[in-house]
Amino acid sequence: MTLPRFGRLLVLTLGCIAYLLVAGEALYRFTDGYRFDVAKLEPRPRTDAAPLDDHAAERALVEETRIDHKIDPDLFFSPPAMLDKPANPEIAERAKINTDMYGEENFIWNDAYLRNLPPETWLRKQKTDIVFAFRSYDGSTHPKFRLYPDTQSTLGTTNHFGWFSPDTTVDKPGDTIRIAIIGDSTAQNTIALYLQGFLNAWSTRSGARYRFEVLNAARQGLLQQDFIRILKYEVAPVTPDYVIFTEAPTILYQKGKLWTASPAIDTARPLPRRPFWLVREAHRLLKAPARWSALAERILKALDDTLPGEPEREPSKPAVELNPPLNMAGPPTLDDARTSPFFRSYLDDLDQLTATSADAHIIPIFTTDRACAYPGMAVSRALNPFLFGSINGPDY
Repeated sequence: MTLPRFGRLLVLTLGCIAYLLVAGEALYRFTDGYRFDVAKLEPRPRTDAAPLDDHAAERALVEETRIDHKIDPDLFFSPPAMLDKPANPEIAERAKINTDMYGEENFIWNDAYLRNLPPETWLRKQKTDIVFAFRSYDGSTHPKFRLYPDTQSTLGTTNHFGWFSPDTTVDKPGDTIRIAIIGDSTAQNTIALYLQGFLNAWSTRSGARYRFEVLNAARQGLLQQDFIRILKYEVAPVTPDYVIFTEAPTILYQKGKLWTASPAIDTARPLPRRPFWLVREAHRLLKAPARWSALAERILKALDDTLPGEPEREPSKPAVELNPPLNMAGPPTLDDARTSPFFRSYLDDLDQLTATSADAHIIPIFTTDRACAYPGMAVSRALNPFLFGSINGPDY
């Protein structure tokens, strides 16, 4: 063995011995010579512990805005009714494959609608071979779809009727008040669970002998003709006592009929369905609207990766002149409203909903959402500064 080679071997041996000695000493100290202690975390001086109730702001708002002061604000924080369903592997797999359909891949489609699909429907983009369908109630295309029952999906959890509400029976139990909700995407959520929890908490607190069931048959994109069929064929058979019809405002789509924008602004220019160069086309089409539309400006910034890390103010809006079909010289009447084709059709549908409700001995309640047109229209600053700032502020 040469001297250099022997030297390298000696250095390696000494290094291994030193490593073993150090490792052995460390192991001894951790396992025998020393022990582990439990550290106790102490709060910093003048740091209060987190409150158990994290709804202080909401409770204050309820206390300030409630009309009936006999109702305890705590009732508004009652636990919701429960709706728990196991995930369906097939539904989950369809959602995984069709990432750009936003839940439509699991709709149960009206077979009358499937027979004559419009060319722009997203259903043509579906990447799975199987399409769920149900037989049309009366040969019409209304409603276009139902939701898949008894499962969890990207849209939420549904009961055995495909509704966003707890399971129930067709026959109504005794001493039970049933409230049905028929609406569009603004009600396609867990509102029924919270409303049922609140009402039953109130019933228990007040000693009433009635229990409440809230049925939520809302789904996105529904219109009045859909409401009529859902009421007649889906909801009426389970004999609710009340039905709440709720939808978002449709006046936004009535350009030229109910409102007119500045001539310099083309708000009706359509976006291409499938542009090949999205960024270029978006800038071409949205450059002008971005001057007054926060949504258009946000889309362009998102495409350019220049989105700020905080909310931005709404840009100034173009002048808009309302053209209501009403006799402004005196109190408006339904006859005035019926002079507009839009309102005439809308009121005819409301009449049909009222008649169908009466035939089924259901009390109808009609409501809708409305956007603020000017500061203070919905709520005054003096009544509630916090709510006023939230609704009428620039971020809204």
